[in-house]
Amino acid sequence: MSKTPSIYRRFRGDTSGQFAVWVGLSALPILALTTAVIDYSKADALRNGLQNALDSAALAAVTEQTLTPSERADYARDYFSANFANSDKFVLTPLMTTGENVKLMAEGSSPISVSAALGRKDIKVSATSESKLTKGATICIMTINPDGKDSFTVSDGADFDASTCAVQVNSTNKDAASVSSGASATAQRFCIRGGAAGDFSPYVNTECSLIADPYAGKSGPQADACIKVDLPKTVEAAVDGITGELVDVVANNAVLNPGTYCKNLKVKGLNITFNPGVYIFDDASLKFEKGSQAMAEDVTFVLRGSKSDIKVDGGSSLYIKAPSNGDLAGLAIFQQVSTDITGKKGKGKGSLPNGKTELKGGSTMTILGTVYVPEHDIIVKSDSGLGTQSPATSFIGYNVNFSGNSKITVAVDSAAVGLPPILPSADEGARLIR
Repeated sequence: MSKTPSIYRRFRGDTSGQFAVWVGLSALPILALTTAVIDYSKADALRNGLQNALDSAALAAVTEQTLTPSERADYARDYFSANFANSDKFVLTPLMTTGENVKLMAEGSSPISVSAALGRKDIKVSATSESKLTKGATICIMTINPDGKDSFTVSDGADFDASTCAVQVNSTNKDAASVSSGASATAQRFCIRGGAAGDFSPYVNTECSLIADPYAGKSGPQADACIKVDLPKTVEAAVDGITGELVDVVANNAVLNPGTYCKNLKVKGLNITFNPGVYIFDDASLKFEKGSQAMAEDVTFVLRGSKSDIKVDGGSSLYIKAPSNGDLAGLAIFQQVSTDITGKKGKGKGSLPNGKTELKGGSTMTILGTVYVPEHDIIVKSDSGLGTQSPATSFIGYNVNFSGNSKITVAVDSAAVGLPPILPSADEGARLIR
């Protein structure tokens, strides 16, 4: 004869009580499981916060080069405590605190809600982070926007490669930079003063210095009398089908000379030559249409006024090389900073960006020198390998965006093409190597 369970014997005279106890005992595992999921979710969130705080402390500690190893360890602890609300629940252990590398470990726990049911009081949480000092590097991508969102982006499957130079994003916005799904970004180093999301290699350094615009205050040449385009096989005063404005259309075999251009210039022919010198577009645009073919050796295109811009259509063939000497040495495209900006978005005087520089030339577009348009968004797009023929190129814009389903390469070997060193250079900084 089997024994009657004690709980049944206790309540056999009261079936409602028996049922209540049975339900209570059955519900306990479900409650414990549900609460455990919540507890582990809280622990995971705590671990993420811990990792971010530890990364920041490691970067800050290796960047400060005036400290001894022991002082650097104390500095890391203080930085960690100041930037992590739960630092009192963790023990930070400096594993390495040299002037070249800092490695930190932090251990602690996250309390749980049903300790009696699970037989434990907390969930162990730990993280490690290691940073390395990086030496100065040439900056080939630089954004001027001080606090805007998406100041530097790589999207639409683009494979951005700047492994021989640095990317400097001065925006402090929490969403300052991003690499979208399917795209990737590689550089010698990424200094992004705000936040970043996506596939960056190496890890982004957000504890880096503001780098000043290397050409701030630089004045371009003054505009002269408007040049008259009057060349064989060049059609004058056509009407742009989109804007309705008068435009000079440059056809096959045309040869253009330096000077001030006051009407929009549309290059649509083959074998177009820009003779060496400075081409000033005074409130006028320069457009290279699909199928056009042009060469500009020892040339700087200068943009003056809020209506000036440069657009290069995909499928065009364009070669631009900046001059090797003179006031604009190394500058392929130079925007004269405006002192009276109306802005295209209707936000009033001083609105930025005030235009776009669009480069969509594909693998047959070569730019040797710096594209400097601090008041424009620079949009670089290629579906066929833009930059593979450009050993010395840099982009400085208000924002810089790369897209297109191809590899986009930016390099800075200026000596190989006879140009002065590309500016600016990055300060010593740090990167994560965990």
